[in-house]
Amino acid sequence: MTTKTNVLNYFYEIKVIEPAFTKFYNNHYKETDYSSYREEILNVVKKQLRHLLMEEKRDLGVAIDVEKMLYNPLKEKGLEFDDIVYIVRELGSDDVGYLEQFNRMPEMVSLTMKGKKWVMDLNDNSKGQPYRGESINYFDLPEKASSKIKILLKEINDLPASEPYPNLISHQLRTLLALICLEICRRVCRVMVPKGKRDLKHLLNFTIQQCSISKEKQILEALDDLKTRKYKDIIDSIVHCDYTTVNPEISREILLKIKNLLSLTYRNVNS
Repeated sequence: MTTKTNVLNYFYEIKVIEPAFTKFYNNHYKETDYSSYREEILNVVKKQLRHLLMEEKRDLGVAIDVEKMLYNPLKEKGLEFDDIVYIVRELGSDDVGYLEQFNRMPEMVSLTMKGKKWVMDLNDNSKGQPYRGESINYFDLPEKASSKIKILLKEINDLPASEPYPNLISHQLRTLLALICLEICRRVCRVMVPKGKRDLKHLLNFTIQQCSISKEKQILEALDDLKTRKYKDIIDSIVHCDYTTVNPEISREILLKIKNLLSLTYRNVNS
């Protein structure tokens, strides 16, 4: 007696007739190169991350909605949901380290520096050896930013690698934080900063207060994170203390926080 059997493989559902089923199954799966299949999936995910990086400005420290920006678009390209989930989890594992959870939100991830280099096909610099003759664009230069902010961002971008220059970068980031707070007050919250609030401690507290009044929730959370996790105190110590130096990993964390704050600030600036 012949019977029809449904076989669901990675690509499509097919119908075969017994006893041909056994022959088909053995031949098909014997010839399938799962390593090559995994590489195909990985390349499609990589292209989507490159699109997010280049076209949608989802750079270092900027949130990527996993479902909306990865799962759904990749399913539309014909990938199986389970395969996408597996690869994305792999990219976020400690062994790979291309993605990391964003701001303790499980539904959001962001690119790491290592991940950006992978997406852009740059040489891996995970051990901190500087590139020869090339710089890394850690920051996009917001069109609406002041010229001083753009200059500071460009100076960081021109560095060949972040690891050898954590103290230099942290000095720049402290200045950037102060300038961004002034921009948030003036151009987002539409208030003037009093003269007595210009040092960084008072400026940060004042900006947090104004964001709360203006209901700028995302900026408020980003600033509060910088304050409560002592990042602001760390870069203060680097500037004002003659013996404090910073771990490169901490410098990188602060860089990502400032990058996210920049993105949120100029997303809300209308003029």
